[in-house]
Amino acid sequence: RIRGLAGLPRLHNLDPRSLSLVRRRVTLTDLGPIRRVQRILGAARALPPGRLRGAKRLPRGVTVEAPPASPRDHGLDPTGYFVILAPTADGRICCEHYRRDGTLTRRFLGRDAAGLCRAILRRRLSGTAEHAAYLGRELQKAEIAVRLGVPYSQDDPLPRWLERWGQRGSGVSGPRWTGRPR
Repeated sequence: RIRGLAGLPRLHNLDPRSLSLVRRRVTLTDLGPIRRVQRILGAARALPPGRLRGAKRLPRGVTVEAPPASPRDHGLDPTGYFVILAPTADGRICCEHYRRDGTLTRRFLGRDAAGLCRAILRRRLSGTAEHAAYLGRELQKAEIAVRLGVPYSQDDPLPRWLERWGQRGSGVSGPRWTGRPR
């Protein structure tokens, strides 16, 4: 059993003996607000070395290399399509669902991608898993853009400087996130 986990309660590939061995060997170390990788690695190296004797090897599973995808790889969804607009005048994300004939069926408004996805999926407006995954990615991009005050355009990448934003010494500075949409 995984303590404090809200999701699935068990990892079936871990036997109780191996889990017990890991629990005895794990050492919790309070490093406070340390973010420097070298200090964290140094603290880890200071721990006593050794292997877990008696633990079973875990099955490795199958590794699948996923090729890069384009936004249009999912094809046309039989239930229609979505148009994402962000930000609205009040700083929210608007996601509109249209039938394939162009008729607007629903307009969803929210501040976060997870809530919007949940509302859309509960109404079964995404007819394919690929379209639902695409919609989740686009809504997450819209949420990030709204929070950071940068432009959002569906199917376009977020600004490249966001990849380096916040890294020390990067020389990249963008708008400060205040924790609320602009």
